Amino acid sequence: MTQVQINRAAGIGLLVSATVAGVADVLQTLPGHQATATVTVAGALVAFLGNLFVIICLPVAVGRQAQRAGILGVAGYVLLALVILVFGVASDMANALLIPNLPPAIASRPPGGLIVT
Repeated sequence: MTQVQINRAAGIGLLVSATVAGVADVLQTLPGHQATATVTVAGALVAFLGNLFVIICLPVAVGRQAQRAGILGVAGYVLLALVILVFGVASDMANALLIPNLPPAIASRPPGGLIVT
């Protein structure tokens, strides 16, 4: 594969995976769904895969512009990758694997973030 083909494939992969992750995240936030429902778990897995492919395809797009972006561009990429890993990949995996296995009394409560009541 030539460099142009690699850049094109990474760009298309980034576009598709970001769209899939975004749509799955929006569908998960619709009102009236249960945290342990099969649709919610499947949506979390789809969002996880979309975010994972974003993390895989993004370095090619950033690497292509690294010369022009300089150190500030690389720092921005690293921060963006960390945000996607924490808020995209990790939270979707928690929604897919941890929340369905919680007792129903805890899983049915609205999320409280890091505050335990």
